[in-house]
Amino acid sequence: MKRWLYGAAAGALALVALVEGGRAGLIAAKAFAAPVLIEAAFERSAETGKPEKPWPWADATPRWHLTAPAVGLDRFVLEGATMRALAFGPVHQRMGAAHLVFGHRDTHFAALGRLIEGDRIVTAEPGGHTREWRVERHWVANEDALYVPGGGDEAGLLLVTCFPFDAITAGGKGRYLVWAVPK
Repeated sequence: MKRWLYGAAAGALALVALVEGGRAGLIAAKAFAAPVLIEAAFERSAETGKPEKPWPWADATPRWHLTAPAVGLDRFVLEGATMRALAFGPVHQRMGAAHLVFGHRDTHFAALGRLIEGDRIVTAEPGGHTREWRVERHWVANEDALYVPGGGDEAGLLLVTCFPFDAITAGGKGRYLVWAVPK
């Protein structure tokens, strides 16, 4: 009887391991596939002249290809600042004349802390229009005390991520902000 019980327990544990391993594999597959699909949607948007979704059920479309050559930042930015879209890449939101882009500190915007004043940032739209920005300043603020320089009336690009970059747990109240102005 004990042998049967041990066998059943081992079988149950193997099943749990298989299910959890499958879930982990699915997350890894999504992490690999999402950037590829987003880049393809960006290219389709350039061809069609209209926003294209990276997958049929996506709630965001590629807005920009954002690069900061000095720190190796190279990301596609999604239009629509939703938490769901943020899981797949940085997200864009407009506030008056200012563009706000939010990204995760440990993936999409891990390089943000290495940007310094004077560094160049480039945003390219699917249609080919590019715009160059110059980093003017960066600072740390509490999530409850965020502000956009000029109140959104000034043209600029505000990149936002969580802070500190090396925090062990996510969800802290610190934010790292980089303000760039048109070149």
